[in-house]
Amino acid sequence: MLFNFIDYKSLLIIGHVFGVIVGMGSALISDFMFFSSVRDGEVSDTEVRFLNLGSKLVWAGLTIAVIFGALLFYTNPIFYLHSDKFIAKMTIVGVLIVNGLSFKFLHMPSLIKTNGRITTGILVSGAISTISWLSAFILGSFHSIPYDFFLIMTVYALANALGAGVAIVGNRFIFPNQP
Repeated sequence: MLFNFIDYKSLLIIGHVFGVIVGMGSALISDFMFFSSVRDGEVSDTEVRFLNLGSKLVWAGLTIAVIFGALLFYTNPIFYLHSDKFIAKMTIVGVLIVNGLSFKFLHMPSLIKTNGRITTGILVSGAISTISWLSAFILGSFHSIPYDFFLIMTVYALANALGAGVAIVGNRFIFPNQP
C-alpha cells in the first residue's frame, strides 16, 4: 500500500477513470463544437483548429484510459477474460478507435476540403462516437452486469442503428443551409 490508504489498483483505477473523463468529455464537447462550426455551412480556420484540438484531447484521453485499463487488466487477467461485460467494453473501445481513425483520416479532410459540407458519413460517425463513449462509460460504471456479451452487443448495435437513423433523417433539419 502507498501512504497506508491507497493501493496500486486504486491508482490504476484513478488513472483509467481520468482518461475516460478526458476522452469522453472531449468527445462530447467536440461534437457540440462540430455542430456549432458547421451550422452556418462554413468552417473557418479557427474552427478547424478547435476541432483538431478537441480531436487531440479525445485521443489523449483514450490513450490514457487504454494504458491504465491494460495495467488494470494485468492485475487479474483471468477474471477479465471471463467477463462478458469486459469483453463487450473492449469491443466498444475497438469501435471507438476505428471510428476515431475514420473521422481523423476520412471525415475531417473531407470537411476541410469541402469547406464545411456535411456528409451522412460524418453525422453517422458522430452518432457512433457519442453512443460508444456513453456505452463504454455505462458498462465501466457497473461492478457487474447480469447479461451476456451477445445481449450487451445487441443493445449497443440497436442503439447505434437508432443513432445512425436519427443522424441520417435529421440531417436536413439540423443543417438546413447545406446543399
